[in-house]
Amino acid sequence: QLQGRNRQTVMHALINALNDDSPKVKLAAIGAMGDFHETEACEALINALKHWDQGVRQAAAAALRDVTGKGAEDALIEALDDDVPNVRQTAADILGKFNGTEVCEALI
Repeated sequence: QLQGRNRQTVMHALINALNDDSPKVKLAAIGAMGDFHETEACEALINALKHWDQGVRQAAAAALRDVTGKGAEDALIEALDDDVPNVRQTAADILGKFNGTEVCEALI
């Protein structure tokens, strides 16, 4: 189990991996970010929701289930308008864990 400085080092490396050109590298980084449950990853995952690869967008939405932070809810609401049904479904599934009028209205 990683703690302290080692944990931060790994999280920074994962965030940097999201800048890689390969969707496979991005997918691996996103999967690991969700395992860390770190709010520090939230902004990077929100940005990944706008990636051209649908698998990356879907994985980012799923990872936000465990990595919540400022802007996650709004980004997932925006993902409900994604062109790809699987991305929309994942975003809706994750939004189901949030409370609030805006989320309820978006899901209706």
